[in-house]
Parts: sequence; structure tokens; C-alpha cells
Amino acid sequence: MPEPPLTRAEFEERIAHRLLPLDDAALAHWFTHGCGPVGTAARLADETEPLPARVARLIARARRRARLVGVAALVPPRSTPP
Repeated sequence: MPEPPLTRAEFEERIAHRLLPLDDAALAHWFTHGCGPVGTAARLADETEPLPARVARLIARARRRARLVGVAALVPPRSTPP
């Protein structure tokens, strides 16, 4: 059987070094969700386009495409742009 790339001491040292900047809440997040906390999620959510505006924009684009005109006709008028 081949030897592992790191000794046990090297492995533990690397893990300890990587865990130093994380607080208890961040570690709990990792263990719960399998990834680190995302600090910019709220900012990203604020920058997204509201769903009705996005749907209206997409329907307007669909009306300009010959292949999608029929689909745009199925959307109720209140969802379309003025």
C-alpha cells in the first residue's frame, strides 16, 4: 500500500492552520451546510431584478422572436410590459 502524501502531523498542522481564521459560528455553518458562510448573499439578493420585472422583460424579448411569439401569447396581459 502506498504511503499517504502527508504524515499525520503534517495533515493536522495544515487543518489547524486552515481552521484558525474561522470562529465557532463559521465552523457550525460548515458542519451543517457543507460550505462556509456566504457574507455577500444579502448584497447579491438586493441586486437581483424583481421577478415581475424580469418576467415582463423576458416576455417582451419572446415577442420579438418568431419561434417564441406563441409562448408570449399564453402569458396573462398583466405580466407584460406597458
